[in-house]
Amino acid sequence: MTNAERILSLLAQYPGLDDDEISRRTGVSPRQQVNIICNRLAGQGLLERRPGPSGKIGNFPRSVTRVPAGVRPTASAVTSPARSARAAVPSRPHIALDLTDLRETLILIPCSGSKRSGGTSIGGCWPLTVDLPRLLAQRLADARRTVLAKAGLDDRQLMPAWQRYEGMLYSAAGQALQGAIEAGLHVLVISGGYGVIKACEPIGFYSTRLRLSAWPSRLLEEVLLSYAAHHRLKSMRAFVSQTTEYFRLVARTRWQDAGITDAAIVTPEATRGAMVKAPRAQGEAIAAFLAGELNDNWRSSDGLRLHLSRP
Repeated sequence: MTNAERILSLLAQYPGLDDDEISRRTGVSPRQQVNIICNRLAGQGLLERRPGPSGKIGNFPRSVTRVPAGVRPTASAVTSPARSARAAVPSRPHIALDLTDLRETLILIPCSGSKRSGGTSIGGCWPLTVDLPRLLAQRLADARRTVLAKAGLDDRQLMPAWQRYEGMLYSAAGQALQGAIEAGLHVLVISGGYGVIKACEPIGFYSTRLRLSAWPSRLLEEVLLSYAAHHRLKSMRAFVSQTTEYFRLVARTRWQDAGITDAAIVTPEATRGAMVKAPRAQGEAIAAFLAGELNDNWRSSDGLRLHLSRP
């Protein structure tokens, strides 16, 4: 029995359980893995996620008419996830994702200045270049070699990017990122040394910050758009600070050219101590987003609000 089947079986007996209770009763962990599975099942019309009596998001099984393989479901056969979301939440928070299926979302996060040394065992993760046209992949590889040669790359030991990078953002979002990667979501890191890389992709140790002037004109935008188009993604959420090169890159990318109809950049408000508080807010916002708990009333543990930009 898969984890999804285990969760559906439990909810058939006890509808309305929240993600924490499901994790405790099924043994599926980390808790974020339960959240991602439940969001996926909601996107497939098998669950409805709505606030329960305690105020936490509960999971309620839905009645779905089975459709024979190869036949396109009609509106009467399967309730549209977007329609059910509108019915459950009449006034949708504008920061929240409009689409319930995170598999169709590109999630962008920045790299960090601090990095772990050493290496770890590496699981299966196709490199980003596999998802790009051959000539574009070669241009990215050539540009990486030039940038990394100046950044003192040491690739004798490799580590997945989401583990190599550390600091407040990755400390706050680490468990959520692990769950997202294990669920096969599209999480990319904008990197000073690698340009753009999958969060699961193994990288070496280097030292440089993102400088867009170090990369060929429009190369990184083309990489982002090609990846999004290749996977037919419909939405994008970037978690970056507004005064950074990361923000500049995402803001100037023409997302509509890749079929992205819902693009948003989420940034923490300006504050004293932003070197610590801003990346912590970004990491906490990523975790809240993946848990379906990011909305207009959300605040970081330091009390920071979020701003939304539409590129």
